Amino acid sequence: MIRQIILVLGLLFLVALNAEARTYIQCAGQASDRVVVNLDDAASTLFMTSGVDDPDEVRVLKKIKLYNETEKSFEYMSVDEEIMVSVPRHVVGNILNGFEVILTFLDSEYEYKMSCYSNVF
Repeated sequence: MIRQIILVLGLLFLVALNAEARTYIQCAGQASDRVVVNLDDAASTLFMTSGVDDPDEVRVLKKIKLYNETEKSFEYMSVDEEIMVSVPRHVVGNILNGFEVILTFLDSEYEYKMSCYSNVF
């Protein structure tokens, strides 16, 4: 019986070492617009929608990559270099509520601050 418990614990330890966490961040804008940021190394994405209540809803999906790290944030850039996403450092890898993510549209340098929550999978 003890041997089986040790074997199970060993397997759980190996699974824990090989598991990689993905940080899921969902944000709400000032209207019905929403943003989802998935931080998963090379598979990171940014999804934006003008909102399901919008009869002319616009949806955009972009791949993003880590661009810069500061003392307070991780900055991701879309691979087409159109949008910068600034995420507070303490959010990545944590389940939190009530923080801001900043989207910067690089052509116009317009910053859009959104209220967000995160989860880890």
